[in-house]
Amino acid sequence: MAQKSRLNCCHFYFAISNYEAQGKEKQDLIKLLNAAIASVQTSHDYASILAEYESKLTGKQRIGFYDKNPPPYPDFLDNMLSHSLTEYQRAKFD
Repeated sequence: MAQKSRLNCCHFYFAISNYEAQGKEKQDLIKLLNAAIASVQTSHDYASILAEYESKLTGKQRIGFYDKNPPPYPDFLDNMLSHSLTEYQRAKFD
C-alpha cells in the first residue's frame, strides 16, 4: 500500500512539473509575440513617416527614392514566428 501511495505521489509531482513547464512555454510564446508586435509596429511607424516624406518630394527626387530608402521589414519576424510556433506545437503534442 505504501508503494502505491509513493507511485501516486511521484505521478502527481510529474504532472505538476509538466503543467508548470507548459505554462512557462506559453508565457515565453506570449512574450515573443509581444516583441514581434512591437517590432512590426515600429517598422510600420517608420514606413509611414518614410511615405509621408516621399509624398512631399518633387518628381526627380522621387525617382529611386524607395530603392535608396526601402521600407523596413523585420526579416527575422518570419523565422522567429515560425520557429516559435513550431516549438509550441511540438511541446503541445509531446
